[in-house]
Amino acid sequence: MYRMIKRRPTPSMAVAFVALLAALSGTAVALPGTGTVDSGDLKDGAVKTVDIRKSAVTGAKVKNNSLNGKDVRGITGRDIKDNSLTGDEISEGTLDKVPSAGDADTLGGKPASAYETGNDTVPFSVRVAGSGEKTIATVGPFRVFVRCTANNGGTEELTELVMTTTDPNSAFDDNNGPEYDPWSPGTEAVLTSENGSGSDLEAEGNTATANAVASDGSGVIVHSYALGQNLGGTTDTCWAQGVVTATPAS
Repeated sequence: MYRMIKRRPTPSMAVAFVALLAALSGTAVALPGTGTVDSGDLKDGAVKTVDIRKSAVTGAKVKNNSLNGKDVRGITGRDIKDNSLTGDEISEGTLDKVPSAGDADTLGGKPASAYETGNDTVPFSVRVAGSGEKTIATVGPFRVFVRCTANNGGTEELTELVMTTTDPNSAFDDNNGPEYDPWSPGTEAVLTSENGSGSDLEAEGNTATANAVASDGSGVIVHSYALGQNLGGTTDTCWAQGVVTATPAS
């Protein structure tokens, strides 16, 4: 019968055994205390969404100006504090038209041009120095202007309130004399005139001096209040005062 002989492990065997245990158990190292994990202790991409507790990341824990669009995908309105965003945080070019603003470009599905905007009345008080013209208003095909024929240093000047058209199918009536229907382009309609001597201001009265209508139904009404010349002792000058009213097509 053989007798088992007990031997103590040699130093080399002890070292080999420790090495085996280390290889099997990994190289975990205990961190000192709490709050000691920083980004340097984590492998890139190691932390996933499932590893973060819901509502654990708040604005105070995010570095200012560190996030961009690709970092915040999946965020909805309920994730953002009310009234916390301003125009500086929003790129206007990324916004679509508000779904409920179906009439942003149209009204009732019709463009703005389909609606009557009402009359547009503009008063005028025009002075023309020397022989020449000065436009008061251009309304559609109609041009309203003052023409002065000076007497070259004399005291007798001619002041005229005139209208022309570029629409061959427009019509004109000055309520006193000339009437054109149709009204040919190039034909001048003198609404009223004043040929005076010296410094003179002649009231024409608050009446509708002339009416004109274009082929599309739009028109213009001109009231002449007063015409004059050489006002204040200034020779070779003409002056006109009145109101122009544009009437859109209905």
